Amino acid sequence: GELFWDCDATKGACFTVDTPNTKIFTGFVRGRSFAFRGLTLKPGPTRLDWATISLVKTRGHAAGQGELAQGNYLLAASGLMQNSGAVLKQVGDASVSTAAGYGGSIGTAPILCEGIPATLTLKAPADKVRLFALDANGDRARKIPAGGTAEARLEIGPQYRTLWYELIVE
Repeated sequence: GELFWDCDATKGACFTVDTPNTKIFTGFVRGRSFAFRGLTLKPGPTRLDWATISLVKTRGHAAGQGELAQGNYLLAASGLMQNSGAVLKQVGDASVSTAAGYGGSIGTAPILCEGIPATLTLKAPADKVRLFALDANGDRARKIPAGGTAEARLEIGPQYRTLWYELIVE
């Protein structure tokens, strides 16, 4: 029950990992929420309706059943990434290409990354949870407030201009 691959294209294929120390969602969102032990994840809209969001424990106590254990976690969220100036062109009904032969371009550095909006609801009191947006060096750049009371509600998104966050559960 820790790895789940859903290939149903009509509702949007996705892959999830739900272990005591690692939570991962990758796939098509289609407006859905995804339940993990200890949290619920609701990705927001993205350019391709696709995202990868992972939460990996970096230090702390052993995880319990049904909750996130005390400790530090790295939260990463990514979607569409491409070089600056890349031009994607439609090829047929289901493909896109950056190939010059189709009128596209691979562009040049730097790489641009889509910021992913998402709401995480943790089975932990809001006053026991802290979230920080991290800068390019992995240092804390900005504290993100936790909403809720009995369950912490955390909102990430492109406004924080990062792909990485540090989550602390006390």
